[in-house]
Amino acid sequence: MDNEQLKYPADFAGAETQGGQEPQPHLRFASTLCVDDAPESLEKRIRRDPGDLNAHVQRIRYYQTQYDAPGCYAALVDLFIVLGPRGIDLRKRMASQTGFLLTPSLREFIENHLYVGISARTPLPSVTSSILTEAISGTTELVAAGTSDLPVH
Repeated sequence: MDNEQLKYPADFAGAETQGGQEPQPHLRFASTLCVDDAPESLEKRIRRDPGDLNAHVQRIRYYQTQYDAPGCYAALVDLFIVLGPRGIDLRKRMASQTGFLLTPSLREFIENHLYVGISARTPLPSVTSSILTEAISGTTELVAAGTSDLPVH
């Protein structure tokens, strides 16, 4: 995502400023907001253009209105991946608006990554419907330590 441009949603345009200046020049702004898009359509838009923050925000809001905690978490993770270390205000806004849906451990994970972002390879708590993750999701513990009466050959 480093070389690609990001498009901020119309309702967020201008919020990512530095000292009252205009938004950073490397960001593109989308002007449409279509709340009727189904999640599949939004996911297609994100796959086609991961920097379309309008689609990310719409996806988060869709899952929020459906009270779909796993979908909301996955959409937040994808937004955090796309933003990298940028877009702290947008990350904070989306996390604060959806945090009530998340379990305490998922909320803590999101809060711990508000300022540093998430990379596509960051090990994540279980996330099933993320589009942009490349990391292992869930636990990496394959076998629990224990005792066994079986002989070792």
